[in-house]
Amino acid sequence: MKSYEWNGHEIQVEFKAMAATGWLGGALIVSVGNRRFCPQLDGFSRKGSTEFFIHDNGNVFHGVVQAIESAKFVFGVRYTVTIEGQEIARDFQVAKGWHLSCLSLIIIFVVLLLATFGGFGLFYAFFLFEEG
Repeated sequence: MKSYEWNGHEIQVEFKAMAATGWLGGALIVSVGNRRFCPQLDGFSRKGSTEFFIHDNGNVFHGVVQAIESAKFVFGVRYTVTIEGQEIARDFQVAKGWHLSCLSLIIIFVVLLLATFGGFGLFYAFFLFEEG
C-alpha cells in the first residue's frame, strides 16, 4: 500500500489480487480517510480505474487512480493518481497476494500437463487393448 497527500488528505492506494479473476487479475483499491473506494469489476479487465471523492471545506473533489498499462497478471501495475484532472502521483505497485497468482499459474500448468499426458495415455491404451 502506498500513500500520497493532497491538501492535507491522505490517499492510500493498494493493488490487490482478486479471487473473482482466479488471482490472475487485480484491482486498485483507494482509501481516503475512513472511506474506501473499489473499482467496478467489468469481467477480466486488468487495466482499470478506481474513482474516489474527497470532501474538503464543503467542496467535493473528484479523483481517479488509473492503470497506465495492463498489469502483468498481478505482478505489478503502473498507475497515476489524479484529482480534478491534475496528476498528483505516478507510481508502480506489486499486488498484495501476488503469491496466490503464482500458485494459480502453477496449478493451471500442472492440470494442463496432466490432461495432456493423460489423454495420450488413454489414446495409446485404447489402441493397445484393441490390437492385443
